[in-house]
Amino acid sequence: AVVYPQQQTTGPQVTFDNRPEMELVDLRRRLIAAQESLTVAEIQPKVNAFLTTGYGRPALNFLNDQFDFYAMAGIRIAVPLDHFYSRKIGLQKQSFRLEQESIQLDKADLVKRWSNEAVNYLEEMDKLRSWLKEDMEIIEMRQKILTIAQAQWEGGTLATAQYLNHISDLSLARIRLTTHEIMLEKTQSLLLNLIGASPDKN
Repeated sequence: AVVYPQQQTTGPQVTFDNRPEMELVDLRRRLIAAQESLTVAEIQPKVNAFLTTGYGRPALNFLNDQFDFYAMAGIRIAVPLDHFYSRKIGLQKQSFRLEQESIQLDKADLVKRWSNEAVNYLEEMDKLRSWLKEDMEIIEMRQKILTIAQAQWEGGTLATAQYLNHISDLSLARIRLTTHEIMLEKTQSLLLNLIGASPDKN
């Protein structure tokens, strides 16, 4: 049996966070951010401390030819050449910003297109629910008519052909109901697929 959700009275409250495309967009965004951080790190001056110890002759005092311990400590500073090219660095950062903006625009376009599709599905579902309500009302009416027609046919006051017509009318009404139920289930599945959700199998 179809579970008929309540009719929507406002815009669709759906998200697309479960779509695989959203994960791909997020991965692209993080990749660009990592590339930007790596580029900035590569052009930063690097400072290293060092310590050298030993035992020899001469030690640090070259005037003393005796064996002795010695130690040397210091700081090494390495400045990449790119560090001095501020224009190049600025262009690289601008390029990363443009890529991030492009990713955000792509994401916004996807969400807009999916939102329009979701609105169409929700409107279709509302229409089908309305039809299902009418179908059930028609079936109820046809069932009452058939009950009266059966009594008349059994009493000999209604022709068999007319009685069969009433049976056919009820069968057609039930077929329309089943058709609309199937259409509603299909539309619900399409909406769930659109937002990246799984149907409730409970």
